[in-house]
Amino acid sequence: MNFSDASYVKDKVISQLSVSYKGVICFLNTLSPRIWVTLKKNVDKYSEDILPIIEQSKEDFIEILKPVKLSTESDFESHRNGCVEIYLSLAVMFIALSSGELLGTTYFCNILSYMFTPSIEIFVMITLPLSYFLKYYEDVCYDEVERKKELFVSSMITGIFMGHLFGQQVTSYYPSIYFIFLLILTVLLDNDKTKFSQDMSTSNLNVMQVLFSGAITFLIMGAFSILTIKGSLILTLLIIITYLHIEYLSKHVTTKLVSIGTNQFLYVASFAIIQIIFTIF
Repeated sequence: MNFSDASYVKDKVISQLSVSYKGVICFLNTLSPRIWVTLKKNVDKYSEDILPIIEQSKEDFIEILKPVKLSTESDFESHRNGCVEIYLSLAVMFIALSSGELLGTTYFCNILSYMFTPSIEIFVMITLPLSYFLKYYEDVCYDEVERKKELFVSSMITGIFMGHLFGQQVTSYYPSIYFIFLLILTVLLDNDKTKFSQDMSTSNLNVMQVLFSGAITFLIMGAFSILTIKGSLILTLLIIITYLHIEYLSKHVTTKLVSIGTNQFLYVASFAIIQIIFTIF
């Protein structure tokens, strides 16, 4: 038998083989093309549905990185007042987060151990804040009062579960001190004497306030003898995050490109993640 005859026999055998699933018979010589067609349809659907979202997100990210020009004195005042409102609210959320950590470590410890397993607590810690984030991300003009209430409750609940899961490890570096950093920053922003000039950029406008607030907080921690190595590292990272936050997100308080809810959520989430990392390691 030559090669062509062997190839003919092979094709003949394959064409007669079949598989059956739930009463449906499919011949193997048609199975591969069907799989390929189905796969191609799924890839095409992915390209149509997902790729435009990715492209839009990339464009939004590039737009966020661009400097914002304040063309009028009204824009300048709106930017400053917006930043004051953002960081004052964040200070309150930090109080809620640290208070929750203390409650989770002490008063709610036995209750939570009886009601929840660690896996459920982790699930709630992730899904509850994430649901709020998606809500704020989709609706730039979400109601301000509702946003503040939801972020406060979310911060409190997250803190309670963090305190219960990690115990004294999460409270050993005095997390309640960090809201003072934001309060000092808020006061400095509110009393900023920078004069408006035509088409001034928000870039580096508030860097000195961030650094000065961090320095004062370091001094306060040292004065009260609560300046630990871990606490110092966390505060240093918080200063860096605050600089990036005020440089790339808070500058859009007038453009509405980034909603205030999204803005604040990302900041609190970053701080909570830093706390968890330092607690674990």
